[in-house]
Amino acid sequence: MWRAQRDVVPTGWTEAGGALRRLLPTELVRVVGWLSGQRGGRHTDSTAEPTTLDPPPRILIPWRSVVVMVEVPAGEVADRLAAIGDYSGNRLVGVAHDAIPVVSADMVPSEDSSKFVRYLTSVKFAARMAGVSAAATAEMNGFVRALATQGLPGPQVVEVALGSPSTAAFSVKRPSGDGDPMVLVVGSHEPRKNHLAILHSAEILWREGLRFSLLFIGGSGWGDEFPRRTAALQLVGRPLQVRRAAPEAELERAYSAAAFTVFPSLHEGFGLPVAESLLHGTPVITSNFGSTAEIGGQGGTLLVDPRDHPSLTNAMRILLTDPDVLGSLRAEIAARPERTWQDYADELWENLVEPELDELIGGTRNGRQNYR
Repeated sequence: MWRAQRDVVPTGWTEAGGALRRLLPTELVRVVGWLSGQRGGRHTDSTAEPTTLDPPPRILIPWRSVVVMVEVPAGEVADRLAAIGDYSGNRLVGVAHDAIPVVSADMVPSEDSSKFVRYLTSVKFAARMAGVSAAATAEMNGFVRALATQGLPGPQVVEVALGSPSTAAFSVKRPSGDGDPMVLVVGSHEPRKNHLAILHSAEILWREGLRFSLLFIGGSGWGDEFPRRTAALQLVGRPLQVRRAAPEAELERAYSAAAFTVFPSLHEGFGLPVAESLLHGTPVITSNFGSTAEIGGQGGTLLVDPRDHPSLTNAMRILLTDPDVLGSLRAEIAARPERTWQDYADELWENLVEPELDELIGGTRNGRQNYR
């Protein structure tokens, strides 16, 4: 969206991570060309790869520019970005998705925490960061306050919530009512997503005699307990399926076909599966704190304490047995306020990039010259 409306140059790094370069044509398609094939904000064709026909990349030297970190960079690149923010006279800004690798370090692989700590070196010298939720903003503000012990002011942190389009973006098709209801769980298979709690609750409900199927769709994860537990339940005949690397069309069909989704994550920066489920008109059981509560508080969800197994089990029981509650949640979804991705892109530019561009044009920052 920015590239179509603003003066921006998408960039990558040279192979050794020593300099910025223009993207190759095939890379550019993957970054900005996905709009032509999107449905609901996801890329439907990620097959483009650099080829031998691509021209040699052009090195870029930022000058009087705002350099935007849209995600956590590779470790060695974080050091280069810190230098850009501290010494170059350009402005470094970024999107703050979460601080999970340090706030909840026990829930992620140790290498993720190490990578994130190195990324925070670049954040120290950023001018501005934009949190994708109030929760993510609070976490980044906590880091910035700690920088006073190093004599650093740190970036200004603002909140710019991600988009959450209404169901009008889709032609929502509700389950026909034939057969057993399907419960959907979307997310990577790792301890933080709390999938073992879902399996525990599902087994209780199956033993009570409730009839439903459980479908997990997710990408890569870590840990071996979830695959062991799912295999054991499948071995005794539970209607449970795990799909990895599912195509986009399959995921969309699952969202629309599900009676409801379950996302009791223990820590999220935003909680995209909650927003996606609501986009498809499908109610969600999700966590009653942090960013998922921010999204869920606008209707269409049952909020539970994800650490309280009886609460999660009871919420699933209610939505499996009480069609009136399920219907009321679907009505709440239809009444939710809409926040489009265009709204997000415009607000992010206005709050993250534009103030720094204005100061660059003005020539001073904090009473000092911009350039050294």
